[in-house]
Amino acid sequence: MFDIANSNSLIVDSVLYALIAFSVVTWTLLLVKGYQHWRAASQTKRYKKAFWSAPNILAAADIQDVDGPAARVAQAGFNTLHDVDAHTSNDLEHTGDRQDLLERSLRQQILKERRSLDSGLAVLASIGSTHHSSVCSVRYGAS
Repeated sequence: MFDIANSNSLIVDSVLYALIAFSVVTWTLLLVKGYQHWRAASQTKRYKKAFWSAPNILAAADIQDVDGPAARVAQAGFNTLHDVDAHTSNDLEHTGDRQDLLERSLRQQILKERRSLDSGLAVLASIGSTHHSSVCSVRYGAS
């Protein structure tokens, strides 16, 4: 039987070290992404509390002491409404129906927030795929 522990094979040693490195990267990404999601949820909870306890929409628009995904989405909406109402921009991007402009602004900010929270997941999927292929190669002797 093939004994990995006593093997002097450079290939086996290289694959083993690569798997260890991938494991460290995977756990690091997992912890970082877990912290990011926990932090985003905490910030969103604080912002929602501040938003819904505001006496009116103008006071809600002035909330400055809370950051996070929900606060940035809301601020993007408030900024768009302010720009539309003030007619500060005359370019094509800022012309059109007020509702459409607001929806576009909110959609763009939501996509930015999703990209921020999803960053690193493609790396994690690639490592998982590589890890699975490497384990199969070592276990079954395939390449």
